[in-house]
Amino acid sequence: MAAAGLITAGSTPAKPDYPFEAGEEYYGNYDLPGGKILGGGPFEVPGTLLFLEATELKDGGLFDKTDTPDFYKEHYQPARTLRFKRGPKGGVIGLYYDSGDGHEVYAKKEPLTLSHVTFKDGDTVLGGNLFLPAGKGPHPAVVFINGSGDTHREIGQLAPFFLQCGMAVLSYDKRGVGGSQGKWLDGSYKVLAEDALAGVKFLAGRADIDKKRIGLLGSSEGGWVAPIAGARSPLVSFMMVRVGPGQPAPETTLFERMNDMKAAGYSEDVIKPYLAMWRKIYDQAKDGASFEEMQKKVVDPVRGEAWFKTVYKDGGQPFGKGAYWPWTVKNANIDPVDYISKLDIPILWFLAEKDINVDTKASIPRLEAAFDKASTNDTTLVVLPNVGHTFIVRNDKGQPIGITQGYYDRMAAWLKARGFWGKSSK
Repeated sequence: MAAAGLITAGSTPAKPDYPFEAGEEYYGNYDLPGGKILGGGPFEVPGTLLFLEATELKDGGLFDKTDTPDFYKEHYQPARTLRFKRGPKGGVIGLYYDSGDGHEVYAKKEPLTLSHVTFKDGDTVLGGNLFLPAGKGPHPAVVFINGSGDTHREIGQLAPFFLQCGMAVLSYDKRGVGGSQGKWLDGSYKVLAEDALAGVKFLAGRADIDKKRIGLLGSSEGGWVAPIAGARSPLVSFMMVRVGPGQPAPETTLFERMNDMKAAGYSEDVIKPYLAMWRKIYDQAKDGASFEEMQKKVVDPVRGEAWFKTVYKDGGQPFGKGAYWPWTVKNANIDPVDYISKLDIPILWFLAEKDINVDTKASIPRLEAAFDKASTNDTTLVVLPNVGHTFIVRNDKGQPIGITQGYYDRMAAWLKARGFWGKSSK
């Protein structure tokens, strides 16, 4: 059994000098009084920690580093604090948590092993974190596929959640980010799917992982990537998706742009022609046009329009100088339902009722139709009410106060019911 808070060395990273991120030693589950668990670790913004109490998902929050070592204050409610305790050898063995009432309670850290590891997709070396729960294993495992942009391996409370389920977790840096080689913009969702499968193969080759119980969790953009990966390899045993679109990227992005324009206060006289232009842009992408061809056919004819000058008042233009255009062209015709319909593994898919990034209403019938065509009969679609893309619940001031019920608890029950939980299947 690993010692509490142990961080062990992995194989040689893609970038030899790639360090452990600040705060990675805090990753884990901490036992609060009364049988509750506070779990979390580093999140998307450097220097921040995301910790949540595992049952009600309200205690905790997003914590900012202070000038005092091992001491963090909650970003929105600074009276909430985390003060980490170290053992004789310097490792983190527990924390003192103040929920905001001025009284600290002690929580001991549960055993885990966190290693920096690398694996290859072809000639591209990818770097990530491998979390192992206590015990010899072999453990069931999940590969986490992150969202859009320069996403990295730090996943906050997600890793501790799966550790609570007795599962190993592999999270990794997207191509060109952190410890990973390559450049994601040079690829496509299909390339990212191969990266995820390289992670699955890496896990399947380890003696401490149960190769019959390795699954995927795709988040947001990962909802396009995970079905491609799941349809390509028999090593994938199950798939979970969080707010993954049931539409191709152009339709999803148009929906997102519409909501962004409304939130920015633009009138319908501006929004309507703006979206019409973008529909034509994406049609060009679907046809494989070059950036110059798209500009000439779609953008140049409307540059003089009043609405265009209102939106691009600083002289900017759609796609800037075109660096993002090849990525758009490669992904424009990828439809997630084409791959979902080929799956013969259990599927758990979450959507959010008030999502302004993914069109939930349009996604539901497309996902349901794809599930009906799939070889598997084990498909579950969950629409979480009254929340947006992040599943975060906010107070009347717009401040986050927790994660909605129905996500972690539903996911845990689903995993347990299908045997993707805890001890070996052997």
